[in-house]
Amino acid sequence: MEDVSWIDDLAHELRTPLTPMMLLVHLLEEHPDMPPSLIGHVRMLRENIEGESRLLDDLLDLCRCEQGRLRLDRAPLDLDAAMSDAIALASSELERTPVIPRLEVAGARIDGDRPRLIRMIGGLIVAAGGRAPADTPVTVATTEEGGQVAITISDRSQTDAAALASALNVAGWSSNRVARGFGTRLTSAVVALHGGSVSVASTPGSGTQVTLLLPRHRGDAGQR
Repeated sequence: MEDVSWIDDLAHELRTPLTPMMLLVHLLEEHPDMPPSLIGHVRMLRENIEGESRLLDDLLDLCRCEQGRLRLDRAPLDLDAAMSDAIALASSELERTPVIPRLEVAGARIDGDRPRLIRMIGGLIVAAGGRAPADTPVTVATTEEGGQVAITISDRSQTDAAALASALNVAGWSSNRVARGFGTRLTSAVVALHGGSVSVASTPGSGTQVTLLLPRHRGDAGQR
């Protein structure tokens, strides 16, 4: 069997310099004598470090996925809270694209790996914003379908649905940019590990929709 322990070694080596950098940024943000003129610069530095950390997480997950070593750390989580965090994460990167939330499954819980779900959904929202025509919104909706929760990310682009579906799969990813970013390549794998499924639709006049179906938390199944 191929030795893939280098993946964990690489994770340690790449993450080591990020930790003190983030600590320094937090200290600067909390410093009582921080000049107001520097607050925006420190915030931008923090956002860049956080972005590099997420990119590293996605890259390492890709390596693990391709080696069949990707494992989730699942626990019951509040769907609305996770969606709000994913939307906030994406909105910080989509300054000129409004993100409209339509969260209609109040109180729903899923058994999920919270950090990975937030990165994945946030990445899908950012990708939708990249495809969408200028000055058009991205809509993020949650609805209930039986014992599952549907998360639908919609934009007004006319996209090749087959190419987009392929881009959401590690094995099918190519250089096309219908779904940018390392993290989007993990979508199908992460959703499947959660016991769910992914579908893509694109129709003239209706735009493009990426829908994730995820099972509700077992203790909540059947609730309305």
